[in-house]
Amino acid sequence: TVVLASLAVVSRGFSTIMSSASKMSAAGSHSRLFGSKVEKPYGAWESPITSKAITAGSVSLSALRIIQSKNKEDEDQPLKLYWLEGRPQEGGRVVLVQYAPDSDDPNKSARNAVDVTPPDSNARTRVHEYGGGAVTMGQDSVFYSDFSSQRVFQLDASSSNANAKARAVSPPVENARFRFADGVYDEVNERLLLVREDHTLSDPKDVVNQVVSLRTDEDESHKEESENDRMTVLATGRDFYAAPRLSPDGTQLAYMAWNHPNMPWDATELRVRSMSKEDTDDATDADTSTHTL
Repeated sequence: TVVLASLAVVSRGFSTIMSSASKMSAAGSHSRLFGSKVEKPYGAWESPITSKAITAGSVSLSALRIIQSKNKEDEDQPLKLYWLEGRPQEGGRVVLVQYAPDSDDPNKSARNAVDVTPPDSNARTRVHEYGGGAVTMGQDSVFYSDFSSQRVFQLDASSSNANAKARAVSPPVENARFRFADGVYDEVNERLLLVREDHTLSDPKDVVNQVVSLRTDEDESHKEESENDRMTVLATGRDFYAAPRLSPDGTQLAYMAWNHPNMPWDATELRVRSMSKEDTDDATDADTSTHTL
């Protein structure tokens, strides 16, 4: 259903393009008949099919997620399908949506989806500059990186109300100094395990990539904690990191790492480090070279 709806949107956009092209083509034929043809160098003529026309009516779909949460009685709830939509007509904004064919939301899309992230948000990360992995799903929570600030925000996954207030879980820093991506949520310890990119030093060669844990709890006793108290470095020492994943029993963390000038398909390492179930992991154990290869 999602794919067919997406194809329908693309088809409508293409029909609009071709209609415009036909009109302009007819106008061009009229000009040629009356001798007003203008010679221009190759590639300098104006095409009726512009990049704006091609993308204006299309919506890109990516990052599908299926989540099954539990109720208070620890019973499985119906499966929920989420995905990301890139919307050129909204300035390229990326929106997390939920498939909700039975919803009576007046803003439900032609793809039977309703927005989950707020209207003023843009779920995009700038880690590695090209982004990716901006959203992390928990059983009852949605976490996303917002493009303007690069802070991580949390939403209640049980609500499909796009006007619900998002709560910032990463610290406020100037100039989007910290960027986050590609995370997994540790439900037991209420923490995100993700890639953090530190732009404290602005020169690209000085940017630091690490795997960190980011606490997401709302304990009042932690209100005055600094950014270093909220975050713990779990893996460091390589130029790039990706795909941190926690074992089912919570005792091991696997991740990938590589160094410049290699690309990830050239010389990627798969490493595993031990983890504490009680969120007491020591940053002194973060050296990647000491983790199991």
